[in-house]
Amino acid sequence: MTDSTDDKHIPEKACSLPWSVPVMRAGRTIHLSAEGIRSMLYRPSFEKPWHLFRDDVLAVSYSTTVTENEKGEIQGADHIIWGADILPFLKAASLHSPLVTSSALRKLEEKLRWLESFTSSEEAP
Repeated sequence: MTDSTDDKHIPEKACSLPWSVPVMRAGRTIHLSAEGIRSMLYRPSFEKPWHLFRDDVLAVSYSTTVTENEKGEIQGADHIIWGADILPFLKAASLHSPLVTSSALRKLEEKLRWLESFTSSEEAP
């Protein structure tokens, strides 16, 4: 047995995995897996069109179902993704966990239609 390192036993860094998505968390970047998602809940904000996705929330669970109670509190989430990190994560998740993303993608389309209404009206900021 030698002390030299055999490259095939060194695990790949999370950032080099194709299903890993960088997400900002408390001022630092972490990598979340877009594979193995059991449930997700996307809650778009329809309050300020100039914020785009800033106030949107994507709750992700790898173990249980994500729900929202009558008070609007999200339950069962392993991770909460905010703002601009939602789009790249949803894109990766749609490739690696497509059945779970359908509801979130429908809500995203609804948000985009809502945003388009401001580009063709006098209500735009």
